Amino acid sequence: MARQQHSPEEKSKLVLEAIRGERTINEIAAENNIHPNMLSKWKREAETQLYTLFQNNSSKERKAQKAREAEINDLYAQIGKLTTQNEWLKKNLVSKLSVPEHRLLVDMNGSTLPISVQASLLELNRSGLYYQPAPHSTEDLYIKQMIDKIYTRYPMYGYRRICWYLNEKEHYLINHKDWQLSDTMEIGFVPDTSHKALKVSKPEIMNSDQGSHFTSPKFTQIFLDAGSKISMDHRGRAYDNIFVERLWRTVKYEDVYPNAYETPRDARIGINNYMNFYNHERPHSRLKNRTPKEVYWDR
Repeated sequence: MARQQHSPEEKSKLVLEAIRGERTINEIAAENNIHPNMLSKWKREAETQLYTLFQNNSSKERKAQKAREAEINDLYAQIGKLTTQNEWLKKNLVSKLSVPEHRLLVDMNGSTLPISVQASLLELNRSGLYYQPAPHSTEDLYIKQMIDKIYTRYPMYGYRRICWYLNEKEHYLINHKDWQLSDTMEIGFVPDTSHKALKVSKPEIMNSDQGSHFTSPKFTQIFLDAGSKISMDHRGRAYDNIFVERLWRTVKYEDVYPNAYETPRDARIGINNYMNFYNHERPHSRLKNRTPKEVYWDR
């Protein structure tokens, strides 16, 4: 007679019934055509190995948890490494490049990183990446050509004589400017203007607000090298710079707003003319109706 085969499910049911003890092993074995010794062996194995059922699940969970923790730790390590590399690049590469060189590094297709992220990493104003400078007017180009011809012919001429030549010989009203107007938020024009101003006079104290341009070493070091002390307004202290703010209020209400300049070039010419008027012709009530020029030279 062939030996009867029992599936794992059938063995489990028979062992559970034997463990319950409601019937003897011999009764269960006889009813299911199993040798009592075989059923006793299954029962012993089940009782001996029962705890491993729970142990195996717990072990799997612990292993899975360890794997997750290792993965998280690896991710944190990669983040830390990338952060360190990013800071190194900013310190050793980005900070030593000019703004135009920064722009050359931008991938305008955004195929690898979004343009906003690239601009942040390179410390660029994103709007400046899309700006297309307006071409010089025909008149500006002609004047530049004239200046080049004059200087080539008379290399001993400085800007005063060149201005005089253009005014008297070419009938172009050109004057020299010691201030600048910028139509961007880039820092380049700030040190340029500072260098030009220092050629006229060196202040004992250089005061400014805490804008990013004026806290930059590219600005402050210029005046420190000139022997000036640096002073900055406290945050929220609008009255610290009241004299300059009052001047520009006058400039805006008496010149900029009424004229509504449409281009930076028009603003440069108009404001320059107004500043000459302000210093040399306009009476000031706080100065007993004298001009700043008169007060300055009467000291």
